[in-house]
Amino acid sequence: MNEYSWKDKFLAIAPKPFAILSLCGSVYIIKHISTSPKRRGAVFHRILLGLSFWDSMTSIAVFMGTWPIPAGTDGVYMASGTAGTCTAQGFWIQVGVGAPLYNASLSMYYFLVIFKGWKDHQMKKIEPFLHAVPILFSLSTATIAAATDSYCNSNVWCWIDSSNNGFRFGFFYGPVWAAMAFVTFAMVAIYCHFLVQERKTKKYSQAQERVKQRLSSKSNLERTAVQPTNISHAANAASYAVRNNHSSPRKSREIARQAMFYVGSFYLTFLFPSWTRFDQMLYGSSPFAVIALFSIIFPMQGFFNACVYFRPRYLRYRKLNPDVNICSLLSKIWQNSCYTSGAVAPAIEAC
Repeated sequence: MNEYSWKDKFLAIAPKPFAILSLCGSVYIIKHISTSPKRRGAVFHRILLGLSFWDSMTSIAVFMGTWPIPAGTDGVYMASGTAGTCTAQGFWIQVGVGAPLYNASLSMYYFLVIFKGWKDHQMKKIEPFLHAVPILFSLSTATIAAATDSYCNSNVWCWIDSSNNGFRFGFFYGPVWAAMAFVTFAMVAIYCHFLVQERKTKKYSQAQERVKQRLSSKSNLERTAVQPTNISHAANAASYAVRNNHSSPRKSREIARQAMFYVGSFYLTFLFPSWTRFDQMLYGSSPFAVIALFSIIFPMQGFFNACVYFRPRYLRYRKLNPDVNICSLLSKIWQNSCYTSGAVAPAIEAC
């Protein structure tokens, strides 16, 4: 009879409740988007729908944990499957690589909308590409790994054999790190964009203040004749700022802040898998604490995304109901997720 340490039991049990949380978050986002024709018609929501669908499949596969691993495998607590169940679980976990690629698609959306000022009709032209890359890459790599019998026990669940570094890097970690690099680039570009816009706004405000000061200090007709030129110059500056910023600064900042939260969810989800992989490449193994955090955090992206997705609604409720306690507020949001305020701009509502 096999003896199992508390570490073996922890790694077998710990991912399950967090995978359930993630699945609930993903399913709720899917429900919230799919039941609304308006949301289904928006490019942003369709990208988020794809991300949530891929997250939900990963959550289900991770929830199974060690159960699909062939029964009798040494050192694996609760292993009770077969080679077939192990392959099936490995396949769906590999399909989950579509989630970080969908994160890259989401960042591409934010980059083009905020940095380039694209409208929804322009985004629809490239939308098929934003879906095709995650879907085709994840399904094709999962199929190749299954066809080459590359799935086996990886201690926490079934995935690509640890000796197959080429597949692990080329099919999973390489794309994840590439997505992280692109997401980082997009967020830095957006941040720099706002710095430039703020400087333009500040410059325009100073110019406008100077015009007001001149208007108040000059009273004769000759000097007053210069006023239209000054006013025209200020108006042109304002027009330039508006043309280069497709929405109001406040609304754009809210959209950018929402984008940052989605990126934070992505980084947090794949921090410990990446850390584990770097440790394995450099030292041959990873500390148990890192593996434990990997098993807990990795299944939770759906939950993190749900928190980010409903954050604007929570803030609106909080503003309209400052005296209501948090529990009652969250209950209201849960019961009436379609609530919107007439004063809320569509671009913010889309977040």
